Amino acid sequence: MAEQFYDIEIPELLPFKNDYIFKTALTKPNAGIVRNAMLSAFTGLEIVESTVSENEPPIVLSSLEKPIRLDVNCKTADGKQINIEMQTKAMETDNISNQHINLCNRTIFYEHKLFASQESPKLYCDFKQTFQITICDFTVFPDEKFLHRFRYYDEGLLLSDISNIIFLELSVT
Repeated sequence: MAEQFYDIEIPELLPFKNDYIFKTALTKPNAGIVRNAMLSAFTGLEIVESTVSENEPPIVLSSLEKPIRLDVNCKTADGKQINIEMQTKAMETDNISNQHINLCNRTIFYEHKLFASQESPKLYCDFKQTFQITICDFTVFPDEKFLHRFRYYDEGLLLSDISNIIFLELSVT
């Protein structure tokens, strides 16, 4: 719906949270500058070049597995893999307990698939970092933070930064 400003009708901007607009804005050939700035802000890394990968990871899925479709699947110039998902409403099964267990487990599943899609290097230390970024238009965690970053930790001791899960809660910002 358009808004009124004095006697001027202001058209509604394209909603970035719309799945089609979101994917189009970040995957078109001339979207690299915006995509790289967004990826840099989320990961804390300086990303100057990224390419959009196939929409589905190159993993052979068994007939028993549910196929997955990634919103924006990117690879950086140095091989890091990043997937960005836009989630505009809570999953129905999560609304029952308001715990968002399905969303969190699906996010972990997507990140693991992204990591597992890499070819095995000669040395395990040569695996590339992966990032699963989930942007939510609702509150997932009970605190007041709008950005959450998860890695493998034990009581403050970092095991590895190879696997990264990031949630941005737009409802908190």
